[in-house]
Order: sequence, then structure tokens, then C-alpha cells
Amino acid sequence: MHAKASKQKDTVSLGGIRQWLIAYPSAVPALIFIAISAVTLLSVFAIEASARHSESVQTRKITASIASELSHEAYVAVSYMHAGAVVLSSSDRATPDLLQQFSAEMEGDFEVPGAGRMDWLPLTDLENVDERVSPALQQTAAAVRASGAPSASGKTMFAVTEGVEAPAFLIVMPVQEEGALKGFVHRAFNANMFLSSALDLAVENDLTVRLLDGADDQAALLAERSSTAPTTNVMTNPVQVAGRAMRLEVAAPTPALLTPLSVVTLLLGLSVAVLLAALARILTRQMAKDNARLEFFEEQHSIRNSLTRELNHRVKNTLANVLSLLSLTRRRADNLDDFAEGLAGRIRALSATHDLLTNSEWGTTPIASVVKAELAHVSAAREHEIEIEGPDVELAPNDALTFGQAIHELATNAAKYGALSADAGRVSITWSLIEPDLAEVEWLEAGGPEVSEARGRGFGTELIQKIVAHELRHPVDLQFDTAGVRCALRVPVRPAGEFQLRDQPEG
Repeated sequence: MHAKASKQKDTVSLGGIRQWLIAYPSAVPALIFIAISAVTLLSVFAIEASARHSESVQTRKITASIASELSHEAYVAVSYMHAGAVVLSSSDRATPDLLQQFSAEMEGDFEVPGAGRMDWLPLTDLENVDERVSPALQQTAAAVRASGAPSASGKTMFAVTEGVEAPAFLIVMPVQEEGALKGFVHRAFNANMFLSSALDLAVENDLTVRLLDGADDQAALLAERSSTAPTTNVMTNPVQVAGRAMRLEVAAPTPALLTPLSVVTLLLGLSVAVLLAALARILTRQMAKDNARLEFFEEQHSIRNSLTRELNHRVKNTLANVLSLLSLTRRRADNLDDFAEGLAGRIRALSATHDLLTNSEWGTTPIASVVKAELAHVSAAREHEIEIEGPDVELAPNDALTFGQAIHELATNAAKYGALSADAGRVSITWSLIEPDLAEVEWLEAGGPEVSEARGRGFGTELIQKIVAHELRHPVDLQFDTAGVRCALRVPVRPAGEFQLRDQPEG
């Protein structure tokens, strides 16, 4: 029992989902496209973040490598200068030539990148400022004298060729003899050449590299190697040069909007999203078409069932009407010919109204169409003045059949005894809506033979005053005036209801 209830619940749930898919056919393709696109964009974001991180790590490694290389070059230069200072401190005669000779023998084929020649500055030259002593050398030597340790100067200018100068810095080494300051060994370094010697990795990666003397402004810029592409993501690293803090800046090229892997991922993801959305759209459309076919078949099945029930009901009613007409006609007929003629006319009248109802698919039928159909057999015999006038009023099928029988009896009577039996006879059939759901029809004859007051009640009179009045649920006022028959009857105006098997086409 529980399993059966669970199965029914699952069926209802699936049916609800199916109806939702049919009601909103574009929802599933849109959701699929949005979901896959979102996953694709997240993947692209993750790839880009990873690529940016890798580039940042790589730039940081290169920055540290360049800074290490510069520190190493500065350390080598200081070591050579320290060796030169030792030679001068142990020599009785300290001269620039001696220092140059020693420097050439010590360095050999190895040259410190960007280094000028090693030179000697006696203490006496510092105390008695000579024009050969530049302000930068003077300041740095004073600082070295105060600290007793080698030191580098700030930014100064270095004469590359005659009339051409380049940014440079100085390294000054103290020379002591038996604890007393004897002088200084100093050396100038071309900053650009000093920096370029450590830029192999930077060149390979197209980086912008700058070496600054501590401060972060253009005046402190010692050397720069610019990239050919726009740069961003600046990394900094300190560089110690003879005890002076300098700063190395490395800027990586501005990354492209998307890496190749991101582009491939984006294109592939969007392609899959579009294909799956298109496939889902095709499936939902097919589901909607299948559902429409199923509903059509169910509707046709329902129509067939309704038609069968309605046809059975109509046949029974028609047979009952025929039997009633047969019985009443037989009782009122004096001979076989009258019986056959009366029965045939009434069956034709019933058939004419049936034709109208069939053409309207058993929907509503205009009063004017019923009147014209029932007068067709009497107006064709001779020309008469017949007036048919009234608003557009539709009758339900059963009401149309009953009303048609009444008009037939009035027309037959007029053709035999009334206005339609004489050439000058006139018949007026007019109607109007006296209420939204009730129409009043008036039959008026004129110009025919005088109507006898002693005229007896025939089958037509009995049918109109009893059967028609009963079926239409309103009394019928039938008057046999001397000038002509006058009949006023009321017909309900009802909607088609269940007898209408399908919607009527517009227009």
C-alpha cells in the first residue's frame, strides 16, 4: 500500500514537472545555457587567477635573482677594493700607479661590470679639498671616515666619453695603517652597465627594471631598462651596495585580457552551452508538440463520445417527434391521402430545420434562417408578398426545431386556407427582443380569404397551442381574425450549451 502511494506521488511529481516544461519551453534551455556559461566563466576566472599568480611568482623570483646578482657584483667590487686597500696600507709608498698595477694583476680578465678604474685619495687631499675631489666623493669619504666602514654614494654623474655623462655611484673604501686612517680607495660605477650585467632573465621575459637610490622618485633613479610592452605588477627588492640601501623595481608586462587556455575554455564552454541549450529546446518543443497531439486526440475522443451521446439523444428526440406527428396526423386525417400529405409536409419541415442545425454544427441558428427554410415550400409555388424582419437573434437547437414546426403549420395553413392561397395575399413575420433572453415573434396575414368564425380546431392549431407552447415554455396567442390569422409566440434565447460540440470559427 505504501509503495503504491509512493508511486502515485512520483507520478504526480513527474506530471507536474512535465506540465511545467510544456508551459515554459524556453526555461530549461535558458537554465542550461546559464549554468554551463557560469561554470565556464568560473573556470576561466580560475585559469586567469592561476596564470596571474604564476606570473607574479615568476616576476618575484626574477626580481630576487636580479637583486641577488647585483648584491653579488657589489660584494665582488668591495672585495677587490678591500684587497687594494690592504696593499696600500702595507706599502711605504701609496700611489695611484701602484693601485692600478695591483688592480690589473688582481682582476685579470674579470672586470666588475660598469666599474671605472680604482683610484687612491690620500687623507690630505680630503682635508685640503682639491678640485679633483667631487662633492659626492667628498661626502662619501667623510661618511666613511666617520664610520670606518666602506660605503657607496648616492646618485652622481659619470663621464662616459668627452662631454657625455651617465648616472653613476661611488664606492669608497678606507685605508688604514697601524690603526690610523691613511686615505681612501674609491671607484666609480656606471649604474646602467652595473644593472645590465644582471638582466639576462629580465630580457628573456621582457621586464622593465629600475635601480633606485633609496627614494621613490625620478631624481633617485640610477638605471633603467624599459620593456617594449606596457607593464604592471611592480615587484620591489632591496639591494645592499657597500652598506648603502638601494632598491630594485621589476615590472612585468601587462597581461593579455585572456590567456590562450582561457580563450579555448571560454569558446569550448560557450559552444557546449549553446549546443545543449539548442538540444534542450528541440526536446521541449517536441514534448510540447507531443502534448498538443495528445490533447488533440483526447479532445477528438471526447468529441466522438459527446457526438455519439448527442446523436443518440437527437435520434431519439427525432423519432419521438416523428411518432408524435404520425399519431396526431393519423387522428386528424379523413383519408390516406390527407394523412400521407400532412405527415410528409411535417417531416419535410423537421428535415429543413435539421439541415440548418447540421450546417451550424448543432450550434445556434438565426430566426430568419428558420423562417426562410419553412416558407421555402409554399413561397416557391406562387409569388406572394412576404415580409421577414427582425434583429439578429440566435436560437438553440431544440428551440429552433420547435419554432420551425410552428412556422411550418402556420405556413401550411396560410397556403391552404389563408393569405398564401390568394394572389393578393400578404404575410408579415416580425420579431423583436423583449428581454435579453426572450424574443417575441408575430405572424400576421392579410389579403387572403375571410376566415370563418365557425372554423374548427385542426392538427396545426392543436400542435401550436399545446406542443409548441409546452416546448417553448411560453403560451402562444393564436387568433383567427376575419381579416387573417394572427399568431404571437415567444421563443427563449439561450446559449448553445452542451449541444455545441466545437467552437465556431470567427467571422
